[in-house]
Amino acid sequence: MRGVAALMSDTIAPEGTTAAGPKASLTPHTPLRRAVMLVNPLSGSVGPRAAGEAEAILADYDLEARVVVLEGDFDAAIAEAFAEEPDVIFVLAGTGPPGPWPRALSLTDR
Repeated sequence: MRGVAALMSDTIAPEGTTAAGPKASLTPHTPLRRAVMLVNPLSGSVGPRAAGEAEAILADYDLEARVVVLEGDFDAAIAEAFAEEPDVIFVLAGTGPPGPWPRALSLTDR
């Protein structure tokens, strides 16, 4: 199985879009206008280029997206992401132990 970073590198623009054409919807099931992606580049299967690749991929979609590289105080970064009240929060991390996620999520009221 290939790592997430490798899969992200192979991602192409959504079907039906061109460089000059309209941006695609991330999903037809619910409107997503704002997204935050939390990226842990120290995770073995994510890698140092993941944040830039995620920004490039998300730029192809019709939504306001912010990519946050997790460094230092994970709890504060995660709490800040929830405080922004995006429609969705993506987490790009490895396949190892959950680390800070259960604790950080317990700090939110969602």
